[in-house]
Amino acid sequence: MRSPLRTTIILGLLLRVVCILLFTDIHSDYYWEYGEIAKNVVAGKGFALHSIEGNIPVRRYSEASHPLPTAYMSPGYVWVLIPLIALHNVELANILLILLQTLVSLITMILIFHFASRIFTPRIGLFSALAAALLPDFAYAVVSFSPTVLYHLGVISLFTLLYNEKEKFSARNLFSVALLCTVLTYFRFEFILYVIILACFLALDRRVKEGGIVLAVTILLLIPWSVRNYESFGEVVPLGTGAGLNLFRGNNAEEIGSWGNASTNEALLKIPRDRRFEIVLDSLFRKEALNFVRRNPVAEAKNVTLKTCQLWFFSSLRPTPYNALYILTSVFASLFFVLGVVKTWSWQTHKYLYLYLIYSTFLAMVFFALPRHQTMMRIGMIPFIGAGIEVVWEYIRHKSRSYTA
Repeated sequence: MRSPLRTTIILGLLLRVVCILLFTDIHSDYYWEYGEIAKNVVAGKGFALHSIEGNIPVRRYSEASHPLPTAYMSPGYVWVLIPLIALHNVELANILLILLQTLVSLITMILIFHFASRIFTPRIGLFSALAAALLPDFAYAVVSFSPTVLYHLGVISLFTLLYNEKEKFSARNLFSVALLCTVLTYFRFEFILYVIILACFLALDRRVKEGGIVLAVTILLLIPWSVRNYESFGEVVPLGTGAGLNLFRGNNAEEIGSWGNASTNEALLKIPRDRRFEIVLDSLFRKEALNFVRRNPVAEAKNVTLKTCQLWFFSSLRPTPYNALYILTSVFASLFFVLGVVKTWSWQTHKYLYLYLIYSTFLAMVFFALPRHQTMMRIGMIPFIGAGIEVVWEYIRHKSRSYTA
């Protein structure tokens, strides 16, 4: 490994170690809803989440609970957690999970370097890897107990494959693209939208067969999950049951990020406590959200603008450690990104990256943007951020030479 890249990786590792020391509770066994589902699986209660306590649905594991089947969260990260939780040793599970996510994060930096070096220059590749190493939200992701770092690895691997053959995919690469699209969808259901967009643009680029194969193979490999959902809920659920709630959280009369109001809470208590609970819940929130959009077009237009800003600059929906640093680096990342896009603009060359950013923005506009959603999108911004850093680097070098001449 070249010395500058080695130094970059070491810097990234040191920053992640700092995050681990500052923000990790090694004794905590809470991994958001992913962990609660994994605990139910390990306990023999199936892939389940919601249970009823005192007539109120809760999303926390309990030995005495009888949880209902779920498709609320994508299963990819749950599958990662299951063998760790099965150890029945919280401290060991946390150590192994953090080690895994840190290693994946470092591998992602190396892939970013090679990817950006290939599509731009080795210097931009190094600056891109440096940005991935030093951005606080990328470093914090290794201790966030979410699929973010694994998702990053999958996305940069997908971009690498998409850029490998610009005219025609080999059968091996085409299958690899479809396989990665499937894995990424299992880690984040929303990614199926990017797969559809990708297939459509391949078709528009006169590669109808390739686009059709990617989409068809991806859907084929997702069928086992759809079959599981049908067996669990008694009706067709292609992917997940969380779209309605997420739609409501981004489109309601209270505030962006709201989990419900008096009306939804009252209706929630009337939902039958059977295996269709999540389906009815999803439908309830979807209807509330659509009613709000229909009745409040002006407020919705403002919300869409705000949600877009929260994605591209910084989100205040969840407290982030060292908010000042988070905001400052977000602003600089956006500025470098704009410089990089202007410098390297080429729709034909970089359409896959542009489409990913458009897809991410569309999701935020329709639903909402948490800090981790922004971090997930930034993997597509990183090469352009690296190109923007080079613009500033060259400007500083030019000015320095002018002063010394």
